Amino acid sequence: MKTGDIIFMVVVIAVALLITILKAILKGNLPNWLGFILMIAASLVAIVGGAATQNYRTIPIGVAGAVGSALAWIFGGKSSAAAENDTLGGVASGIPLWTWLVIAVLVAAAIIVTIFIH
Repeated sequence: MKTGDIIFMVVVIAVALLITILKAILKGNLPNWLGFILMIAASLVAIVGGAATQNYRTIPIGVAGAVGSALAWIFGGKSSAAAENDTLGGVASGIPLWTWLVIAVLVAAAIIVTIFIH
């Protein structure tokens, strides 16, 4: 197992524990902004982790994720847990169509850039 894989697993477990603790403290009423903060944080982990492990193919997707999450949040998106008992999954809703289109273009561009990174 590579160092990047271990770091990723530790971060996923830490986020799961954080959400579980927050759900217990807040009695299931997680704030709307928390989902976007976690999406941006996950994207930043992809960027930093990719740079640290010299796996540069994760960086474009991380950038698209961070920028897309920020745009969704800024332009009125709402986040919520995907299911009542789900600690990791989430849903973003209420995002204007033009914002979705910008996010889709960002992700498509990131995929194309990723293909060409060696």
